[in-house]
Amino acid sequence: MARIVFERIQSGVRFHNPLRDFAEDLHLLEIRKDPLLGDISIHNPYLKDKAKAFFSECDQDLIRRLVEDSGKNCFFCGDGVEKGTPRFTSDFVTEGRLRVGEAVLFPNLFSLGTHHPVVCLCKAHFLKLSEFHPDLLADGLTAAQEFLKIVYQRDPSASFTAVTANYLFPAGASLVHPHLQMLVTPVPYSYHGRLIEAGNSYFREHGSSYFADLINEEREGPRYVARQGRWNWLMPFSPMGNNEVMAVHDSVPDYGLLSEADVTDLARGI
Repeated sequence: MARIVFERIQSGVRFHNPLRDFAEDLHLLEIRKDPLLGDISIHNPYLKDKAKAFFSECDQDLIRRLVEDSGKNCFFCGDGVEKGTPRFTSDFVTEGRLRVGEAVLFPNLFSLGTHHPVVCLCKAHFLKLSEFHPDLLADGLTAAQEFLKIVYQRDPSASFTAVTANYLFPAGASLVHPHLQMLVTPVPYSYHGRLIEAGNSYFREHGSSYFADLINEEREGPRYVARQGRWNWLMPFSPMGNNEVMAVHDSVPDYGLLSEADVTDLARGI
């Protein structure tokens, strides 16, 4: 096993802080470098209070109004999925859409790739984060996997898969209704491609998998969160964004090859 290097540089910023009656303040920063990609991130522990300072507490009344207004013309509510969403051609998906539990998978009306379906997760128009139960997520992830297996049979060029989600408007979602998106492409998109290239380079140099080595390195450390089935959950040393968590499978390299238990455990981990 290769020894992974966690590079960090610490520095201090001094200033007179108006939030402390202009007393001299010191913020200690830590610059970190991602061991695989070399990306740089900066950790300032005081940033955790920034959102509250600028935006105060969550406005529950605003959320209620947004949910009510958006639900009036939601494509995914009621019979909207049947009447307002696209269907696959019958030679690709016989029934036009895939269904697993409440989850319904159908083509994206505004695709960014040959295979870019949407998965409506449930009948409910809005869920609190605590209401995203494992079974609901597992059904959506299973529908995505069933679609991927169909693509593998019909399109040999499709080799790279991403299953994504962004919930509510601050995360960039265009609809409130809980849903996933999926891309299956013949070429890896930028970040996916960088991971593959860097992982291959690491393997050529060290003769081992970077992510296997990472799990072995982090397993007893402060960034290791939990193990769920064959998934290892941990905090990245140099994250791309706030509150980032990653899950690494012990051995399976292909979403289409995950077992039913793997998909269920992934949903439970999330």
